Amino acid sequence: MPQSGLNPKAPVNVCIVGGGNRGSTYANFALKNPNLMRIMAVASPTEFRRFNLAKRHNIAPDMIFSNWRNLASQSRVADAVIITNLDSLQYECALAFLERGYHVLLENPTNLDLEGCRQVVETAILNNLLFYIGHPRRYNAYNKTIKRLIDSGAIGEVMSIQHLEPVGIYHLQPSFSRSSKKKNHTLSLLAKNLHDIDLITWFIGTQCRRVSSFGNLYLPLKSKKAVQLPDSSRCRQCPHEQECCYSAKQMFSNIPEFTSKISTPSVNEIENLPDTFTSTTVADDGINNQIISMEFDGGKTCNFTMVSCTESTCEYKTRIFGTLGELEADGQAIRLFNFLTRRSEIIRPERDEDHGEISVNDGDNSGAIRSFLEYITYYDSNGHFSCDPENALDIHLCVFAAEEARKHGTVINIDDFRQQLVENMEQMDTSD
Repeated sequence: MPQSGLNPKAPVNVCIVGGGNRGSTYANFALKNPNLMRIMAVASPTEFRRFNLAKRHNIAPDMIFSNWRNLASQSRVADAVIITNLDSLQYECALAFLERGYHVLLENPTNLDLEGCRQVVETAILNNLLFYIGHPRRYNAYNKTIKRLIDSGAIGEVMSIQHLEPVGIYHLQPSFSRSSKKKNHTLSLLAKNLHDIDLITWFIGTQCRRVSSFGNLYLPLKSKKAVQLPDSSRCRQCPHEQECCYSAKQMFSNIPEFTSKISTPSVNEIENLPDTFTSTTVADDGINNQIISMEFDGGKTCNFTMVSCTESTCEYKTRIFGTLGELEADGQAIRLFNFLTRRSEIIRPERDEDHGEISVNDGDNSGAIRSFLEYITYYDSNGHFSCDPENALDIHLCVFAAEEARKHGTVINIDDFRQQLVENMEQMDTSD
C-alpha cells in the first residue's frame, strides 16, 4: 500500500461496467468523495439501472452504453474501469479494457479460471497497468485492527492460523446451488471463499508453498430415516418436502430473517425451483463442506474450514497463534492474550481510524475502491505502482491448487502448480 495516502490533484476518472448492487455501491463512492473519483461512463444491459446511474452522476448521454463492448471499443475515456457485471463476462471484459489502456478493478472474479487469470495478469504487466481484485475484507476496521496487532508484534511472529467460514444453510443453497447465475457451476471455493484465502495470506504475510484439501457435497437425508429420493428434481413432487428443511418452500417462505435479505420468488417460482440435493442438479465442484491445509514460508501453517450446515451466515471466526501470544476473533470482538503477562485484552473495532468511516462489516466496499484509487494515484505521480498484478494470480493459484488436491487426494506444491500452468499455456500458444 502506498504510504503517501490518497490526495490527488484531480479525481480519478472511472467507468462503471455493471449497474447492479455492487456497481452502484462502488459508484456511490464518487458521490461521497467527488474530489477522489468521478464517473465518466456506465455500461449496463438493464435500462433503468444504467440511466439511474447516469442521472446521479451527470454522465453525458453519449457515455451511456447498454453493452460493455461498445464502451470498450471507444477511445479511452477514463483512467480506470470497475467491472461488476456477470461472472461469465468478466474475463473477456477485463482483458478488453486492459488492452485499451484502462486500470481494472474486478469486483469478484468467480468465473475466472487460471488460464484466464494468467492472461489478464500478463496483459496488465505488458501494458504497465493495474489489475486489482476488490477483496473487501482487507479494508474493514475489524480486519485492519487484526493486521495492525500482528504487524505491531503484539503476538510475536505468526506461526499458525485457524479460520472458519460458516457459510450458512440459508445462504449457500439458494444463492449458489439454486441460483441461475451459477448455472455454469462456478467452483464454490472460488465463489464463496476467495476473500477468505486472500485474508489468510494477508494476515500470515508470506507466500503459500503447499496445499492439501478434503471436501465433498453433503446430501442430507429427507427424514430421520434413510429414504429413496424420487427421480423428479422438483421440491413440489417430493413426498418428503414437508419434513425437509432444505425444500424451496421452507427455504424461501418460512424464514423471515432470511427472506427479508433477498428478492423472494413468487409462489409459482418456488413451486418450480429444483431440488438441489439430487445428483442430477449439483455439479462435482459445487461442494458445501471443505477443509484446506496450507503451508507457508518459514513453516507457518493454516487450517481453513468452509461449511454450509451452520445457523450463522458468513460470521467467520479466526484464531491466530503467535510466538508471544494469540488472537481470537469472532467477527465483532478481538481477544488478545499475552503469554508473558497471561492477561487478556478485549478489543472492539468500530471505526476505520484512517478515514473516519464506520467499517466493521464486509458490506462496506469503500476500503477496496479507496485502495484501488491510491494505487492509481501513486502510479500516475511516480511512473510506477507498487501493487503487483501477480498478487491476484497468487490467490487464484491457491484456490485452484486446493481444488486439485481435493479431487486427487494429493498435496500440491504451489511452485510446481504455477510452472505447470505456464507450460500448459505455452503448449496452447504453440498449438494455435
